[in-house]
Amino acid sequence: MKKIIIGDIHGRTNWKQIVEKEKDADEFIFMGDYFDPYDWTISLVDMVRNFNDILEFKIANPTKVIMLIGNHDLAAFESFANKCRYVDGTYENMAPVLYNAIKTGVIKLCHFIDDNIVCSHAGFTKTWLDESELSFDEDGLNEDFRKHVEDKTCLDKYDFICKEFCQDGSGDDLWQGPLWVRPVSLLQDMIDGYIQVVGHTRIRKNSPQEVENLLLADCLEHDEYYSYENNKFKYNKIWKK
Repeated sequence: MKKIIIGDIHGRTNWKQIVEKEKDADEFIFMGDYFDPYDWTISLVDMVRNFNDILEFKIANPTKVIMLIGNHDLAAFESFANKCRYVDGTYENMAPVLYNAIKTGVIKLCHFIDDNIVCSHAGFTKTWLDESELSFDEDGLNEDFRKHVEDKTCLDKYDFICKEFCQDGSGDDLWQGPLWVRPVSLLQDMIDGYIQVVGHTRIRKNSPQEVENLLLADCLEHDEYYSYENNKFKYNKIWKK
């Protein structure tokens, strides 16, 4: 089976070219962060429209398209608690859409592309799993996340983005959760026997990062992406030069 891993979106539409190029793929896995464009040419209206396009793609292909949640998306959900990042209410308007997508399982916390390969936005440390008293199981993790989002207690209970007692606010800490931890800390506290595929931390152009059972896939801004086929990862470019 061929699986396509699409890095952090941030309003970018070039994922559509990947889908067109990889028509024979069995799965398309979006690593999250659909919101907060880094490119000033992408308007908030375009950002929302692009997110809805991805959502429609998922609804039309429920088993073929996997949508994971990122820290910027959970920030959008926080607008339920009047923590909207944009004063124009962009996130506030999107919060009910995100809430429903998470509640119904359209957007998930993690996805296993093989028995020992797991995709999530930032990665799972053993420390965070132990602290949260969770086992490393796809169905269990996704169901637990869904329930706490539905109860609107996910941030209070598990601090998916940031622990109050963390040593580093940027996420470079073993206690950080799967939407916020950084690669250096993740590599120090990896789960034995698993390969983790993550976004969240941007990599440089033409710089594939696959080390010590960790693959960094946040490269969409460079028109790059990963595929997984025949038990191997491949670093791809949308456009051949």
